[in-house]
Amino acid sequence: MAIAPHQLNDNFIDEVDDYEEKIDSLLTNKRISIGQSVSIVVPRGMNFQHFEAIKPRYINVGWKELNWVSFYDQRDQYDYTTIEFKS
Repeated sequence: MAIAPHQLNDNFIDEVDDYEEKIDSLLTNKRISIGQSVSIVVPRGMNFQHFEAIKPRYINVGWKELNWVSFYDQRDQYDYTTIEFKS
């Protein structure tokens, strides 16, 4: 049986929901004052497309801005990506 495009979209939305739960869990361990920002390491497997889908959810609940921040250290050959939440 062929897979319809909406099924793939449903799978993607399920992934986004899972990443939102992981991010919420990471955020509950943080403390900030209004006007400050907080960063979390992006959960394993999450990509920029997931971030774009999640971003409006956090903006709608009161975060002022979310940024996808990638860092690569050429000398030591390592990288990481964070999401910065600004209140």
